[in-house]
Amino acid sequence: GSLALAVMPGLVMLGHVTLDISLLLHYPASILAGGINLVSICFAYAADLLPPCHRAAGFGILLASTNVGVIVGPLIGSQLSVFAAACSGCVIMITCNIYIWAFVPESLSWAAKQKARQQCHSARGGITSGVRMLMRTPLFRCLTLCLLVSGMVNEFFGIFEVMIQYLKIRFGFTVSDVTVVFVIFGGCGLIVQAVVLKALLKRIGEARVLAVGLAAGAMQMLALALITAKWQAFVAIAAGTLGTVAFPAICSIKANNVDESEQGAVQGALCGVKALAAGVGPLMMASVFAGFTRTDGPLPFFPGAPFLVASILLAGGLAVALALDASAGRDEGGGASAPRGSCSGGNSRRDQDSDHCAGGLGEVKLDDNETAALNAGRSAQRPPDVRNV
Repeated sequence: GSLALAVMPGLVMLGHVTLDISLLLHYPASILAGGINLVSICFAYAADLLPPCHRAAGFGILLASTNVGVIVGPLIGSQLSVFAAACSGCVIMITCNIYIWAFVPESLSWAAKQKARQQCHSARGGITSGVRMLMRTPLFRCLTLCLLVSGMVNEFFGIFEVMIQYLKIRFGFTVSDVTVVFVIFGGCGLIVQAVVLKALLKRIGEARVLAVGLAAGAMQMLALALITAKWQAFVAIAAGTLGTVAFPAICSIKANNVDESEQGAVQGALCGVKALAAGVGPLMMASVFAGFTRTDGPLPFFPGAPFLVASILLAGGLAVALALDASAGRDEGGGASAPRGSCSGGNSRRDQDSDHCAGGLGEVKLDDNETAALNAGRSAQRPPDVRNV
């Protein structure tokens, strides 16, 4: 459904080129395309299939794929006409839809799907039910606060426009310089999500990875506020991509502390918080930027003020993250029932696969008897075959 809606903006662009359809239709099409968050669905699917010790790394790989798109998309699109680019985008999205419908299996067992449907039908309040999930335990409240702060000031596209305006004023950035920024962010982000995140998780765990991400973001913002040369901006942007490890760490900790039937709900709620932060952050930072760049205002001229504010906010989030205990998030509503800091004792259908995973990210190995027992348990969870009834 999410991919089907994602085709709509491309169809509007194609219609504008071929049939002279108004580009104003692109805005409602984009709203519809964003109505179902593709990232939250992918995270929920990965959480269903992966044991707890692999989830954060899996989320990082999913985010790394978006960095590939940031690098490859503009390079290919710049070589195509508007018509060819619109057609290519639509064909790619339609192909992805066909592939998913034909080849991607369901991630939950039949029993888990039934339980999730019952919870969905019994839930009341719409948005309020997501808020209750995010606030159900002290751990969840702290993680939500960290995500809100990170999304407001440490997400690349959340503060991107303010940063570009700042770099233009301070260092005369051109279109080619902005392109370099995209390439740096995409390339370094790919390395961080695909390689660095996995190594950090293996050494220090998810809670400390979150702290590292917030600390990297705070230092990046402070550096951007104080830099004096163009090359320093490129270095700060590259080093600051380490801050992107915060989001998969938060998603993994929360996924490890809810029931398997709630994975979609919790990932959707997290992406909702991130979207809210991405909307509030630019407004706040733009207001600070405008206040400190007006020549006729009472405030001193200091274009780096938004980044100084961002650094302070991230430092506050870092203080919260340092106090976290990732294994203390017991679900007061009856969800998680076992410690989630390692790969043992999970309640997900795939968690039992990880009894021999000693907290690392290596291959899970089962002997013949365990494999037979595991397959028998999975078969028992499948719905009965109506042909044999």
